[in-house]
Order: sequence, then C-alpha cells, then structure tokens
Amino acid sequence: DPADAAWRLRRRGIRLVTVGVGLPQPDDTNLRNLVVPDVVFANDIVPLRVQCSASGYEKRSTTLLVKQDGAEVARKTVTFSGQSRIEELPFKAGRGGGAKTLEGELVPLPGEATTRNNALRRSLRVLDEKIKVLYIEGTPRWEYRYVRAVLKRDQRIDVQFINTEGDKDLARASKEHVGRFPEKEAQAFRYDLVILGDVRANTFTPTQLSLMEQLVRERGGSLILLAGPKHAPAEYLDTPIAAMLPVRFEQEKWEEIGDDVHPVLTPEGRRSTVMALERGEARTQALWSNVKPLNWVPPVLAPKPGAQVLAELSDTAQRPRAFPLIAWQRYGAGKCMFVGTDQLWRLRARTGDKYHLKFWGQAIQFLTLSRLLGDNQRLRLQTGQEEYALGEPVEMFANVLSDLYEPLSSPAFTVYVAQSSGGEPQSVALRAMPGLPGMYQGFFTPAAPGRYRLSASAEDEAPAGTGATPLGQAPGAQSQAVVEFDVRPDAAEQ
Repeated sequence: DPADAAWRLRRRGIRLVTVGVGLPQPDDTNLRNLVVPDVVFANDIVPLRVQCSASGYEKRSTTLLVKQDGAEVARKTVTFSGQSRIEELPFKAGRGGGAKTLEGELVPLPGEATTRNNALRRSLRVLDEKIKVLYIEGTPRWEYRYVRAVLKRDQRIDVQFINTEGDKDLARASKEHVGRFPEKEAQAFRYDLVILGDVRANTFTPTQLSLMEQLVRERGGSLILLAGPKHAPAEYLDTPIAAMLPVRFEQEKWEEIGDDVHPVLTPEGRRSTVMALERGEARTQALWSNVKPLNWVPPVLAPKPGAQVLAELSDTAQRPRAFPLIAWQRYGAGKCMFVGTDQLWRLRARTGDKYHLKFWGQAIQFLTLSRLLGDNQRLRLQTGQEEYALGEPVEMFANVLSDLYEPLSSPAFTVYVAQSSGGEPQSVALRAMPGLPGMYQGFFTPAAPGRYRLSASAEDEAPAGTGATPLGQAPGAQSQAVVEFDVRPDAAEQ
C-alpha cells in the first residue's frame, strides 16, 4: 500500500519526495492546415488561412510562404508564442483556369527535429469564364435598380437585361439589353441563370416558357423568381414556372404585414453560405433583422416537399404555418430559388452595398457553380448540405443519364457511403423521383461523426461479371463523380 509505505518512511524521519519526469518536446515548427475554397474565379482574392504551431521556438520568427503552381503568391513573417495560431494570407488567383496546386511552407529554423511537417499542399480550381445571367424585369423597381448595379459591377458575371415595361429602345441602343427571351435553343441555353422579376406571364410564348424550363431541367441552368406585387408569382400558376419553384402559391392578392416583421434564418439558412453576411450567426441574423418594413408578401401557401427554406417571416407565432420567404430546390439538373420580397435592398441601410451585394453574389454563385464546373454530365451526385449533425439524415441525389444522354429509366440507383478515412462502404438505394426522369433521391443516417465520401461504386474497379460501373460513373461515363460531406457531433457535445 503506497500510503502505508509513506507513513512508515515519515516515522523514520525519511522525507518522501515525488518527482515528475516527462520527455521534453523536440524543437519543431509545424504547418498544420491550409484552409482554402475548393473553387474560385480568375482574379478573385482567395481568402487563405494557415494554421501553424511551434515548440521550443517561442518568440522566434520565420517566414510563411504560399505558392501557386510553384510561383510565390504570398508571404508573411510569423512569430511563435507557444500556441497554435491562424494566419490569414489572401492572394489573387490570377488568370488562367483549371486545377492549381497550392503549397504552404514554413521556412525551417536551425535545429528543428524534422522539416517534413513544414509544408502542405492543397488543390484549387480556378474558373476563367464568366457566369452568363439574363435578368428579365417589368417596371424598374428599387430592388431591380440595386441588383442591376451589383450584376454590372461583378467581374465574374456577364449580364444582359430585358425590360418588358421600360424603354423599348434600350435593346437597340445597348449590347447589355435584349428585346425578348430567345425562341431558339442555341440562344436560350447559353445562359447559366435567369432572374425573373415582376413580369407579366403573357410576355412569354409557350415556346419561350418551355425553353426556360428545359434550360434548368435538362441543361443544369438555374432560375430565380424575384416576386413582385403586380404579376409574379400569381400569374404563373398555370405555367411551367409553377412546377419549377420550391413553393406552392395561389392567385390571390398580396398580404399586408406589420412594419416590424423581418426575415428570420431557418436552421438551413444559418448553415447556408447563401445567407451568411458575417462570420457569426448572431451578427448575420441581426443584419437580416434590419430588412424591414417588407410591407407586403405574395400569396404563398407552403414550401414543396424537398425544398430548402433559408428564411421565414418573424411573425410565425401569428400564422398557422411559417411563411417561406427565401427557398430553393433542385429541379432536374438545375436549381430554382424563390425570393418572396423585393425589399432586400434594405440590407444597404447604413452599410452601402456591402451586404446586399454579398447576398446576391453568394446566391448567384451557389446556383450556377455546378453548371460552370461541368458536373451536368451523365452522372452527378449531390447532398442536400455540406454538413450535417450526428443523427440527422443525409439527403442524397443522383442525376443519371444513359449512354444516349437520355434520363435513366430504372426505378432505383445504388450509391455507396463510407468514411473518408477508410472503412467498409455501405450501399444506399436511391429511388426514382416522380415526374423527374433520371433524378434519384435517398437518405442515409451516419452512425459516427467525421468526413464521409459518397460515390457510385464500392471500389475503384467493378468486379468482373457484376454489371457494376467504375467508381463514380454511370454506364459509359468518362468522369469521376465523388462528393464528400461532414457529420459533426451533436450540439450538446459541442
């Protein structure tokens, strides 16, 4: 018994001294992580963050270098304090599209135990093409005027306008204006995004509405309907636009709401990069709370099944159900968003165009990036979100085309999910979505937190004679389709 032994030693006048012995940490600097977006546009400022640490070099300094394809793009002097630190090194992506190799390096200090942990590499995709946007508006309202300025100022965007109730001579006088929506596929399908404002539904012929629907469903384009009190969305109830939107609505008058009613972010909205205006959730919500008065809202009944609602009205307690103010859904190969107010320009209050520009820029990039990346191929895998809580079902989608580039007609399509760090893949059967040929949907609930990998095959090479296809490929496809997502521990553990 150690206690008894100590007592006997003290009785004999022997002093007992406990000595802690530990191994000293070797002198070392360590580059722990490079945090960088997966995709940026040419000439964008890339917000790079670097995590580094050191032991035995407190108050010593070294140089942190960042290279893109071997060429130095940023450097910074780092002074260590004994704790891990995060340094920000924004740099300009430059021109020239394609995959880039990003390298970070801490210049070694004398006497380091190892230099193998002084460097890291990451891949970066640079898009050297512009997002082609067509904005169709009726009477030039305030939201249109400010969004127009945002679109024209953004160097990533190539925008054209149609003013159905404005100056009829603009289309002849300006290259950025066109007279009417195209009636030929070659012209209609060139756009990545159509923003449809408060425009009379009879402005469009059945052919034009059909081409707009095909642009989204078949070609991976996107649509934003920016509601207005005169025509949209009510006049589109019996058109293809109604099927594309993520909300159900009716042909009634707009509803007047109180002056204090404002947008409130839903859990999906708080996780979404579209709605984020500042880093902190509280600060972002406070900014959205300034968007008032909204005055009127359209006659929206409810979100459709599968739609993602990003913002609701703050008067939910006075309603039988929450009002979906901003929502989106997948439609075929593309995406459709509904914005149920034309008062978002109030984000400019006391801040200029900072937050108004940020919302519209993020929304446009979110809707169009998949098309620009070329993932509207024969197989496209997606998850509903990039991050889920433990125990939350992961919504998975597959858009599959046959060898003839026609929608696959099978009743189910199998995908595989496994932790990125390794482990046995689990098969998940996605079911065909009614009314959306080639589109499959399913759910998977992870049993543990971590990063997961979603693909269309359990192995890199399919076993002979099984009829399975190689990793991430539909029959005959040429490119890999793999999606990763994160599962975080539950809130109580955090």
